[in-house]
Amino acid sequence: MSTPFDYSAGISLFSNIRNSMSFKLAVAGKTVYVGKKDGHLSQSFDEGETWNDVTADLPFPVEKFNAIAFAGSTVYVATDKGVAYSNDGTQWYRVVDPEGTPLIIEKIVVDGTKVYGTSGQYVYQLKENSDTWKRVTPEIPDTVLSFDVDGNVLYVGTSSSGVLRFTLDEERNRP
Repeated sequence: MSTPFDYSAGISLFSNIRNSMSFKLAVAGKTVYVGKKDGHLSQSFDEGETWNDVTADLPFPVEKFNAIAFAGSTVYVATDKGVAYSNDGTQWYRVVDPEGTPLIIEKIVVDGTKVYGTSGQYVYQLKENSDTWKRVTPEIPDTVLSFDVDGNVLYVGTSSSGVLRFTLDEERNRP
C-alpha cells in the first residue's frame, strides 16, 4: 500500500526558492547587508541581532537589488537604478561611468579590493573607494551568465559561446 505524496512540502520549498531569488545578502565579519524584494536595504553591525533600514540613505530610490558585495570594508550595492557604495554604512555614494551615467550592474565579483561588474555585454572594473566604472572587455557576443576574476585573468561564462577568457591590462586599467 502506498501513501500519497505530500505536495505541500515541495510547494513550500519552491516558494521559498522563488521568493529568495530577489533577496540579496552580503556579510563581512559582524556586518550584514540584506537587500529585500520590497526594495529595502537592511544592515546589521552585530551579526544580525539588530537591524537598521538604510533605504533612505541610498543616493537613489530602489525597486530591485541585483547584487551586494564587500571589497575590504566597502560594501557595494547593485540595483535596478545603479550602484551605490559605502565605507561606513551611513554615507552612500553613486558609481557612474566616465560620462557620469549610472550603469545597471547585474553581477558583481570582487578580487581583493578590485570590484568588477557586468552590464549588458561588457565587464567593468573599479578599485576600492572609486566612483567610476571603467570598461575592461570588448563587447561580449552573448549573454553573460556568470564571471569570475583571478588576478589579471577574467573568465566570462556565456549562454551559447562557452567560457571566454580575457587578460586584463593592469596598466590600462589603473584609475
